[in-house]
Amino acid sequence: MSQTITPLNTVNCNSGTTAVNYYYRAFNLSADFGISDEFNVSSAEFGVETFSGTALNAVINIYSTSGTFPAGFPGNATLQGTATYSVTTADIGNIISVPVSAAIPAGEKMIYELISEDGQASGQALFFGSNNLGETDASYIAAPLCGLSAPTPMASIGFPNVHMVMNVVGEEAEEEDGCLNNTPYGSGTAPSTGCASVTFSTCNFAGEYITMSGAVAGTSYTFMSSVSTDYYTVREGSYDGPVIAFGQQPLTATATASGNLYIHINTDADCGTQNSCRVTSVVCASCPGPADYCAVTSTNTTYGINNFVTTGGVDNINNSGTGPGQYTDFTSMFVSQEAGESVSFTIDPVSGTHGFGIWVDWGDNTCFYDSGDHVYNSGAYISQATGTITVPAGTPAGDYRMRVVGNWLSQNPTPCGNLGSASYGEAEDYTFRVVSEEEDGCLNNTPYGSGTAPSTGCASVTFSTCNFAGEYITMSGAVAGTSYTFMSSVSTDYYTVREGSYDGPVIAFGQQPLTATATASGNLYIHINTDADCGTQNSCRVTSVVCASCPGPADYCAVTSTNTTYGINNFVTTGGVDNINNSGTGPGQYTDFTSMFVSQEAGESVSFTIDPVSGTHGFGIWVDWGDNTCFYDSGDHVYNSGAYISQATGTITVPAGTPAGDYRMRVVGNWLSQNPTPCGNLGSASYGEAEDYTFRVLGDGGGTGDPCDITFPHSNAN
Repeated sequence: MSQTITPLNTVNCNSGTTAVNYYYRAFNLSADFGISDEFNVSSAEFGVETFSGTALNAVINIYSTSGTFPAGFPGNATLQGTATYSVTTADIGNIISVPVSAAIPAGEKMIYELISEDGQASGQALFFGSNNLGETDASYIAAPLCGLSAPTPMASIGFPNVHMVMNVVGEEAEEEDGCLNNTPYGSGTAPSTGCASVTFSTCNFAGEYITMSGAVAGTSYTFMSSVSTDYYTVREGSYDGPVIAFGQQPLTATATASGNLYIHINTDADCGTQNSCRVTSVVCASCPGPADYCAVTSTNTTYGINNFVTTGGVDNINNSGTGPGQYTDFTSMFVSQEAGESVSFTIDPVSGTHGFGIWVDWGDNTCFYDSGDHVYNSGAYISQATGTITVPAGTPAGDYRMRVVGNWLSQNPTPCGNLGSASYGEAEDYTFRVVSEEEDGCLNNTPYGSGTAPSTGCASVTFSTCNFAGEYITMSGAVAGTSYTFMSSVSTDYYTVREGSYDGPVIAFGQQPLTATATASGNLYIHINTDADCGTQNSCRVTSVVCASCPGPADYCAVTSTNTTYGINNFVTTGGVDNINNSGTGPGQYTDFTSMFVSQEAGESVSFTIDPVSGTHGFGIWVDWGDNTCFYDSGDHVYNSGAYISQATGTITVPAGTPAGDYRMRVVGNWLSQNPTPCGNLGSASYGEAEDYTFRVLGDGGGTGDPCDITFPHSNAN
């Protein structure tokens, strides 16, 4: 339906100001919209044709009914949700969306009631939006002051073309996930201690459900099957009660009420069945864990694991020819890998075929029963087990216990106790070491340059006038929690900041200027490279630092140049809304030209040209976009020649989102510095000149104007 708001179309009951008016629309969800399940409302919308006066409330009510509308309303309707919106003149001509939560039961109709509160006492006049372009169902109005005590169709009172813009937004409830089986088999009492496995059955079929008594509200339980691909659905209260969890085993569910849980076993999410045995069990996932790993009670002397070998790790295990046993602690042997990466393994039995399993205690809580710990299960008798183990993404670096089990008489061995069959199983424990990912940033071994961290804002400290890429700088006196911005005269240099020692942890990396926040007081080490590939270069660059988070100065930095011969002769901009043309100024040390300005909108650009007095110079331009009397913030250095040139040209782009206003711009030329600085000696005291200008950022549209107000009379229904 059209969302157009037609002027002078809506009617209401008023006396120049608005009385209480009620507008309605009914929605037959099933017949007209094909919605057969519960409908969940998230918001309601209405249009505003016109409004005058101070703010006036509009009230939204969402009802459900199994009866008819308007007959029997409101007695046959149930209020499901309500919301209030304060209408102002800013809403005129707009569709207003108001959050409101309501659930319309399956098979029932929905009624949207929109109320304008009484504006007569305070002088408000509100007309909701409408058009004559069609509607899903009739628009109704009730207005007690005008004698309409019940919802009445607009057409019945002579306004057939008033189609109210009233929308309800929501979605049909999804069909319940999970499976529902009707055959009970297996039961047990919920465990009350961590990592204590309770077996429901050694021969459940897919298509049955298990009853677990004694579940405690708020406690999480992990349900497991010896068939790795089994699909579990956990219901609460009754076997066909509400679903609280579903998914492939091992599945963790948190009880919302104390009592029974019902675990439905299927082969997949399509609720497949299978008449073959699987062992089903549960552990308490949120109960306190044990002090040590579970013991092995195997009495095996003939079967078990002969070889366990890993490949693809940073370090690997090769443990061969160990022969039969019950349990052996091989935790001095480790395989290592980064989080998110994998290793491969091979297990050979002493003889014949075995069932095999591997567990890794990723939670590091002396338990092999947490979700994700069971990393391999053969599910069959095989003569050799092969596969991969993937370290879960985000696993912290450290050592984790890994248990490998082989059992001649269990296709699905367990990690504890009898291992699945006491006389035929062997367990071996190893270490799985998770190592840190390859570190970002660069590491250089040659120290050169040093300085003390600045303690005031916008005070530049120079480390060296001739650092090479491939060296590192030592900055002492860094204060924990303080941010520092590191700069190089080579605009493309790549910095890595380390803390504590020159090869300590990286706290920041990236192209200069780079800001890093110290996490501890002491030294920072700034590694200089040409790029992220840690390139080196034996050519000089000036390296410096400012304190990014220290209080700023009261005024812009002074210029100490003594130049009388060189500097800037012409500075011209083009492409701005307003432009600077300052030519023939000749040599100098510093001149305040801030009465001259170039102007542009945020996100747009201007071009510039700088000519020196004579010869070639290095040039730089800074704009204090932060408006904090500092030229050293990230983004302030908008141009750097990086070479001696006879004319500088380029563009300056106003950062998107920069507020309208005036910003200080400093232009520097220096005959003896390819990379001049904005303050002090400008890079070389006897050869540099600085000129200050104003960069004016305009509001959107580049100007201001006064709109014309046109008032039309409004037709009222009294």
